[in-house]
Amino acid sequence: MKDTDLSKNFDYYLWEKFKTGDKEALSRIYYSYYNPLYDYGIRIHNDPAFVKDTIQELFFDLISKLSNLGTTDSIKSYLLASFRRRVFSKLKKKKGINYLEDSYTPDAFEIEPSAETQWISEESKDAYTQKINNMLAKLSSREREAIYLKFYKNMSYKEITEVMGVNYQSARKLIYRAIKTLREMKKTVFEDF
Repeated sequence: MKDTDLSKNFDYYLWEKFKTGDKEALSRIYYSYYNPLYDYGIRIHNDPAFVKDTIQELFFDLISKLSNLGTTDSIKSYLLASFRRRVFSKLKKKKGINYLEDSYTPDAFEIEPSAETQWISEESKDAYTQKINNMLAKLSSREREAIYLKFYKNMSYKEITEVMGVNYQSARKLIYRAIKTLREMKKTVFEDF
């Protein structure tokens, strides 16, 4: 059995315990996922108080509706999807935002270059980093979000569909388009490297 299978089975078991009102399960879920929820929320809407309140409301609702909760084998994707819907719903009420991307902060899902940049000399590192950031900035917010979830949060396409509220094909298409765009830009941007 793969490690991911064990993790999925553990998530299923923990979630089922949580649904019975087990306080230890609640505590474990809350403390395990508070920071990932906060990190994700602050990238969508850069207001710490708003994000913290939304996390608290999410857990309050989960606790008050234990008997109506579905099953899951990925607590992380379940919580992120629920949290994301709640954030956009609140923003829509608060600001009248009609489109999901209208609410993203300018640096939402900014992706930092990988460890390879550490191998480049200090002089060229700044130029290289700037070029990478410029390339990533040309992606749409949704593409950056999908890339962030896939490669920085190591989520499966299934989990990404749950979090972003898109179908499987759309998630794959977002990531495919982003990678294709980055590859095309790479050809011209890095000619001199």
